[in-house]
Amino acid sequence: MTAVDSSSDASAPARLGGRGCRLGDLSPRDRRIGIALAALVAAPFVIAALQAIADGWFPTGDNGTMLTVARQVFTTNTPLTGEVASGTRYGAHPFHPGPLVYYFLAPFVEVFGGPNGLLLGAAFVSSTAMVLIGYSALRTAGRGAAIWAWVVAGAMCWSLGGTAFLYPPFKTTLSLVVILLFLFLCAALLSGQSGLLPLWVVVASFPAAATMRYALPVLAVAGSTLLVLGARRWHRTARVDERRSWRVRLAESVALDGRERRSVLLAVLAGLVCWWAPIYEAVTNGGGNVRELYRASRVAAGEVDGLSQALGEQAKAMLFDPVMSAAAFHTPSTWYLVGSAVVLGATAFLAVRLRHRIDRGTAACLAVATLALVFMLISLATTPSDEGFGIFRTLASSPVAAFVWFAAGLVLALGLRSRIPALDRRALPALVGALVVVLVLTAVPGPIDADTEQYPWASTATRQLVDASVPDLGADGQWQSWVIGGRTIDTVFIGYKAGLEAAGVYTGIDARAPGLRTDLDAPSGPVAGSLLLQADAVRPPGGAWRRIAHYEPEGRDPTAATESAERLAEFARETNPRPLAAFEATLPRLLCPELAASGFQGECPEVEQVLASDNPVAELDPAVIALAYLVQFGDDTQFPIMDGPRPPEDVLEAAAESWDDVPISVYILDADGG
Repeated sequence: MTAVDSSSDASAPARLGGRGCRLGDLSPRDRRIGIALAALVAAPFVIAALQAIADGWFPTGDNGTMLTVARQVFTTNTPLTGEVASGTRYGAHPFHPGPLVYYFLAPFVEVFGGPNGLLLGAAFVSSTAMVLIGYSALRTAGRGAAIWAWVVAGAMCWSLGGTAFLYPPFKTTLSLVVILLFLFLCAALLSGQSGLLPLWVVVASFPAAATMRYALPVLAVAGSTLLVLGARRWHRTARVDERRSWRVRLAESVALDGRERRSVLLAVLAGLVCWWAPIYEAVTNGGGNVRELYRASRVAAGEVDGLSQALGEQAKAMLFDPVMSAAAFHTPSTWYLVGSAVVLGATAFLAVRLRHRIDRGTAACLAVATLALVFMLISLATTPSDEGFGIFRTLASSPVAAFVWFAAGLVLALGLRSRIPALDRRALPALVGALVVVLVLTAVPGPIDADTEQYPWASTATRQLVDASVPDLGADGQWQSWVIGGRTIDTVFIGYKAGLEAAGVYTGIDARAPGLRTDLDAPSGPVAGSLLLQADAVRPPGGAWRRIAHYEPEGRDPTAATESAERLAEFARETNPRPLAAFEATLPRLLCPELAASGFQGECPEVEQVLASDNPVAELDPAVIALAYLVQFGDDTQFPIMDGPRPPEDVLEAAAESWDDVPISVYILDADGG
């Protein structure tokens, strides 16, 4: 990993591609410009966090989980893994690989409080990654390449919805800019920048620890990068004398100079800091989470999305139109495939034709782009088909696509340079202009925007319910908590429980990660009672249950809601969908909510009556039918609960407008029944 000579003439024209350099090698003027541009690329994420704080953002859904686990850090129950993973549906009980994301967010949560700390921590991660993308490109291919790197990074962020989608702290979206930085650092290492090895270890660990969805492709690219570095050092020994024994050549290959030894030592220490917790958990728990992750991967064998679907998903990301909804997942991809094939084919053709002129940095970028593309396609193709669709399964294709464009741009510039002598002088101002445009597009419209936020009202609903509930819930004992409603109610429920936990109310939340002292996670007293959060569309629980909090959507039209629900009820009467096991298991909650106090284990005659009818779904209240269809045919998540046809799109859209943001109530039943 001997570093190349990074010195360069500071007065030379900035080129798109070429020899890399350090920040200190730049002229004072170029250094000031670089620092200004770095501040510019970091600004959208900082501004988005501040705007979200001003708008009253509160963590809901998966972001609520982030708050719960981040609050474990700096306690005697510091998390040793990530939170519970979706592999539980396969009979195992895995958690995501590591808690590194929470270790980054925890200091901000500690200093600024839960919601604000999460937002500022996420802004720190994303803005720092954006700045380092330019720095790593500078080290690999020079000043012009650094600006081009920021352009493609900004374009990627814009294609994903900008800061309106990327501002929350959820680990899967928070890792996207980090994955792109990881690819740039891989190229930097292959170009000879061995001093970046410790940073590379930390950056690779971040997405790999965050979620298994990213761990496999990231670790595959990382391992391949190390193999290429090793093969290069081995090949270099052959140039000295091929007749020497392999033992001598191997010893020379692994021999490090002083600077390399220091870099490797720091990288090893960084790796231990990043992965000590999962290692400790596995060693002290008989394999622990590693065993469960392996079990989940074994029993998950079945139908997968396949290569054809993977090619379509990657092609859409290549043309900056990534899959962001269930509808986009099923739309034709022919033209995307054609466009991507043209880009990749032209890049490959130019690379072969110009192979004798390609410098080390450009070659490194091409190698990393190829590796990332191959392993991303494998990851997408092997995704289990039975996984409820979510955009999170395809998001990593976007940073891969952005890096492919970066490498393609370097090759194109190399080909055009001989034909357009003034290319570099003309291209740099154009690149700066393009950078400003994509950053503006990334920053606008900003967070909590109704057109880009999944549920823009959820923060308001969750905060109102938490604030209204806390005075009626004591800090001693555990409140057994339950939820009844559709897809959006679950999102509010997770954030609601996280908010109660932050206020000192124990709810037995099941998203928390295994910690150092799990016994300290037990309630401080006996069971305080039962807590039920439900949509008002479901009849309220009877008996001694009492309502302690209520959320009423602003501007909701009850007439339109009734009409949209009736249209879906009529569709159910006409098509007779059959409830699947998951729906049948939910019926006691929908028809006998007062059974929450017993964990829905008691008798519910209404369920037997519904299931005995010729058309069980049509027997339900129209509002409940509407909630069920939105779970079955959601815009970004779809979970099969009925065997029946899909309603017309206009009917589903009308129902979503009325039955996503719905009135919600919280009921409690004290342990003594009073």
